[in-house]
Amino acid sequence: MIEELTQYSDPFLAGMIVALVQAIKIGFPDLPARYYPLLNIGLGLLAAFGLDTITPMPTFIFVLRGIGIGLTAAGLYSSGKALAGYPSRPLPTMFA
Repeated sequence: MIEELTQYSDPFLAGMIVALVQAIKIGFPDLPARYYPLLNIGLGLLAAFGLDTITPMPTFIFVLRGIGIGLTAAGLYSSGKALAGYPSRPLPTMFA
C-alpha cells in the first residue's frame, strides 16, 4: 500500500518545494536569485531522503529522484512565471 502511494508522491513533493522556496523568498529577500535552483535541488534531495525512509531504494536512484524532484520544482516555478506573462529573459524575435 505504501509503495503504491510513493509512486505518485513526486509531483506533490515538487509542488511543496515550490511553495517552500516562495516562502524562503519572502522571508529572506536579500538572497540572490541564482541560489534558488540549488535550494530546489537541496530540498528535492531532502524529500527523496524522506521517501527513502519509507521505501528503501538504492543510493543512485535516491540521488537521481531527489535531483529530479528539485529540477521539476524549479521548472514548475519558471513555467508558471512565463505563463503569467513574466518571462525570465526577453524572447528572441525572428524579424527584428
